[in-house]
Amino acid sequence: MTGMKLYGTTFSNNVRRAYAVALHLGIEVELIDVRPRTPAAHTPEFRRLSPNGRVPAFCDGDFRTCESHAIMVYLAESTPNTLWPADRSARAEVVHWMSWALAHWRLGWQPLQFERFVKPRFLGGQTDQRIVEEALPVFHAEARLLNDHLINRTWLVEEALTLADFSVAAGLCYAEPAELPLETYPEILRWYASVNALPAWKNSAPKLPI
Repeated sequence: MTGMKLYGTTFSNNVRRAYAVALHLGIEVELIDVRPRTPAAHTPEFRRLSPNGRVPAFCDGDFRTCESHAIMVYLAESTPNTLWPADRSARAEVVHWMSWALAHWRLGWQPLQFERFVKPRFLGGQTDQRIVEEALPVFHAEARLLNDHLINRTWLVEEALTLADFSVAAGLCYAEPAELPLETYPEILRWYASVNALPAWKNSAPKLPI
């Protein structure tokens, strides 16, 4: 498998989840450093891959996409593995959790990550406590759901590592600096420790100090 290119930076939660899948599957993907809000994200060449200038963007020959979940599925379809199950019901369950990660889970962790970590550390801004207070109940509601689901489970779907685990785990990349309130969710902490122990997850972590 040659010629695949992934544009972005693993500082991005979305880029990291896609790159980790490639590493886990042993698929050769060239990671090309493009960071949002920089000139590289606004060149005509990059905008042809990602019209909105967001990362990740991906190409494999003539195929192009710029959504992390689409990239993950494309990679998982390229070689036999457990990440994208053959069983129809298991695959639907994977899609369920990937959809939940985007539609619901993200609404809890993303504002906390941005306000408590990204904005003050990288943008020189002040944390907006009103946004934090609005996000916390959302985070707790979704965290309770995830925590309950993980009771007596190693992974999210049918006791095998799947794309769902990479998708949901991406929201916890900056749990510590974002001060995500995980201390009352032992099942999430246990599960994320297992994700964190995966070589692909370790090797997809940002390499520069943050």
